[in-house]
Amino acid sequence: MNRKQYFAHRPWKQALLWLVFLAVVFQVTYNGTNYYTSLRDNVPSIVFAWEGAIPFLAWTIVPYWTIDALYGISLFLCRTREELTTLGLRLLTASFLCSVFFVLFPLRCTLTRPESSGVYAFLFRTLETFDMPYNQAPSLHICLLVILWGHYMRHVPRRWLWLLHSWFFLIGVSILTTYQHHALDLATGILAGAACCYLVPRGGWQRWRPALPKRAASLALRYGVGAVCCTALALFIGGWGWLWLYPAFSLACL
Repeated sequence: MNRKQYFAHRPWKQALLWLVFLAVVFQVTYNGTNYYTSLRDNVPSIVFAWEGAIPFLAWTIVPYWTIDALYGISLFLCRTREELTTLGLRLLTASFLCSVFFVLFPLRCTLTRPESSGVYAFLFRTLETFDMPYNQAPSLHICLLVILWGHYMRHVPRRWLWLLHSWFFLIGVSILTTYQHHALDLATGILAGAACCYLVPRGGWQRWRPALPKRAASLALRYGVGAVCCTALALFIGGWGWLWLYPAFSLACL
């Protein structure tokens, strides 16, 4: 198959339909929950004391914005309809999953952003036209980043992976250095992204079916006990003990 035939077999039309559909869903869910929370009184915030030491880096608004372009391009990178459907469903799940938490557990950002100038000021002003200081945890920005990171890894040549990882890492950090989110939003966003990938696995939901039912039950019990123990440690220790929720989540998925 030559290059022309290779690209001709890609699901371009379906990718465009997915892009339009996901854009509408994002506008409705994200802006809707933002507006709903703005009508509530005494919206709390969760901030760690050490977050005051995080510097404000105006230039990181550039990588922060690039996730929008990466979001749209990702759909057109899909080689098959199956891959496109998997990615589309993951992105759709991210919007709905995060929106549920935005409504049930609303939080607000309490950081005061310093003045910036030039193109950075323009990007911040543009962001403020539609983004309120709500919709914090889990960070939808990070949730989408986790999904897109894995997707781009399968399409970028190995020699350019270092650049991919560097840029995506910069996007992740930028939510803190632009004073757009708190640390809790970053941590929970990673979990939300992993959950979306788990709920919509590559190859379809039939991958959830155990190949060895008898052994699967025994293994599930062991992983389940491990998840419960890690969760108990997180609740018992408190503070930084919440990090135990990461292995608890991993074991629960397994």
